[in-house]
Amino acid sequence: MKNQNIYKVDAHLLRVFLKVCELHSVSRAADVFDLNQSTVSNMMDRLRQAVGFRLFEKVGRNIVPTEDAKDLIPRAARIVSAIEGLPEAGTYDPSQDSRPITIVGNLNSMLGVLQCIQDAVRAECPSRHVRFLELGSRDQLEERLEDGNVDFAISVRTPRYPPSLSAHLLFEDRSVVYFDGKMRSAPTTRAEYFRSGHGVLDFGGYVRSTVDNDVRGLQAHRRIVCSASNASVLAHMIAGTDLLASMPSHLRLNVFKSLSWAPLPLSPNTTLKFDLLWHKRNANSSRHKWIKNIILEADTQGATQAILD
Repeated sequence: MKNQNIYKVDAHLLRVFLKVCELHSVSRAADVFDLNQSTVSNMMDRLRQAVGFRLFEKVGRNIVPTEDAKDLIPRAARIVSAIEGLPEAGTYDPSQDSRPITIVGNLNSMLGVLQCIQDAVRAECPSRHVRFLELGSRDQLEERLEDGNVDFAISVRTPRYPPSLSAHLLFEDRSVVYFDGKMRSAPTTRAEYFRSGHGVLDFGGYVRSTVDNDVRGLQAHRRIVCSASNASVLAHMIAGTDLLASMPSHLRLNVFKSLSWAPLPLSPNTTLKFDLLWHKRNANSSRHKWIKNIILEADTQGATQAILD
């Protein structure tokens, strides 16, 4: 006989379950939804009774999903996305939509790509308002896309995205090393690179950059002497010094154009993958499908003039 408790499962219950899985904490998930911890605990107990297996186990101070719960996560995410996308399913007329298209990202780091996207949207619908906002740390991706006022995010790929988000490759690049050619020559060896002082972007999050991961893989470290949360500010801080900045090659066309650049003297020099991200609740939204198709069909890779070899 079918477990009748399964009919008591709703989208909100599954959303809370997904958040507990992501944060490994009932209390932190409760804070996100402005609920009492006991309420979330009771909700997880209801879900456990409905599915018929244990959802979490204790590991240190945190909880982690059981193997059965891990199998449930993608199915729960699909159900939540389908339900949340119902209100916007159907036909879409962009000329009748007054809402701005809102994209978040670290804007100074992708100026050419943003111009390409804006041109592509205007070619399809000249009156559409395209709004670009700063993202900050990649740790904030889910929080920003949970906001109903944000449509898409553009970010360097992370090892793992929250289960509520979908991603599609937008363009690729590699890092090069920037420096003031009036103050120093290009570093040609690893030893010279690691002896030098470095400036980096710092958005205050916990996700390491691709270059940091490459350096870590070499069991080395960079001597960081300055940091900024804005690529234009970082370029200004590098100018007039003997410091280095390891950044995507496409920045040589705009914010780093006053500096010299050279190949990054590291192996590996991992390819930077920039993704377009959106919340899965919009999977069935005809509006989001229209915007996404325009962005993905735009020549964003060509706009970067990235150096991939």
